[in-house]
Amino acid sequence: QTAGRGRAGRVWVSPAGVGVYVSLVLRPRLAPQGAPLVTLMTAVAVAEAVAEVTGLAPRAKWPNDVLLHGRKVSGNLTEVAMVADAVSHVVTGAGINVNTHVEDLPEDLRGKATSLAAELGRPVSRVDVLRAFLERAEHWYAALREGDPGPVIARWKELSAIVGTPLRVGTPHGVVEGLVADVDPDGLLRLVDAEGREHRLHAGDVIDSRP
Repeated sequence: QTAGRGRAGRVWVSPAGVGVYVSLVLRPRLAPQGAPLVTLMTAVAVAEAVAEVTGLAPRAKWPNDVLLHGRKVSGNLTEVAMVADAVSHVVTGAGINVNTHVEDLPEDLRGKATSLAAELGRPVSRVDVLRAFLERAEHWYAALREGDPGPVIARWKELSAIVGTPLRVGTPHGVVEGLVADVDPDGLLRLVDAEGREHRLHAGDVIDSRP
């Protein structure tokens, strides 16, 4: 990898030799609108890998982050390749801050990001993290490959504890605010505003959330 990339063309800062940066090419039986399921699946695999290797308790943050003590330790990006109107393949990429020195990150990220080594106070094997991630991704991908997103969605909801919480989300069409009702079978977030209108969100920037 020569450069990390995040949502909306943002840069994922990926210093050499300290993190895990990995992309998987998948061919799930998904309709094009089901791509968010792969994003949720990747976050679940990262969170479970981190927990397995470190004993820490990561949380999932919608739409594509994994946090430790409220700070970002991982993000992922899903890209869909289409042939005609069908999904040809999906690439899901994850970046995990393993032995990253927070002080080496850009100043605007230092208060928002963390790494496994920073949380534990010791280096962590990147090979162990990668192995655990691939094992957990294979486990959860099996359900998506068979067309059953239910287990992935249920596990992501456990890790996020987001259902029932208030959320403000910045979208290309403006800010949406309301209570999180659920995650639908396509992996979209269902947000109900004060007027009772339901918004199905594919992605967005969480402006504020209060667990």
